Amino acid sequence: MQGGTIGAPGSQYGTYEFSQAENEVIGKCGSRTFTWGVIQIVIAALIALVGLPGLLIGVGVSVAGKSGGALPFVFMYLLEVAFILFLGITWAKAGSALRRVVSTQGNDIPLLMDALARLGTAFLALTILTILGFVIGILALLSLAALFHSA
Repeated sequence: MQGGTIGAPGSQYGTYEFSQAENEVIGKCGSRTFTWGVIQIVIAALIALVGLPGLLIGVGVSVAGKSGGALPFVFMYLLEVAFILFLGITWAKAGSALRRVVSTQGNDIPLLMDALARLGTAFLALTILTILGFVIGILALLSLAALFHSA
């Protein structure tokens, strides 16, 4: 595989034009990353549309004989939807940034660095939200156990 061409430095990274083969790899990665983001956004929307009305109806229903016991579940549900939506937007932005590398000329390296930063942000967000979700899940189980134990 033959590499691209190097031009005069135009930024702190200089300029470099990726070859057609390199652009195909970057473009495919960008399209797949963007698609994954859109899938996450659609999943968040479907979860909200399908489950939220039932949860809202159940807020007034007693859980384990206690009125308003469904409120923590509504909160958890909304938090889950927000997490998935946030991750979807973050992945879609990273994918768009990668695709921008192949759709322009003269700025491949600066655009690639921006795309990699966005991709790194997406992975960081995924890591933080996974850990946060795990902790919140443990707390929810503990509070549910306490709710049923006190009944």
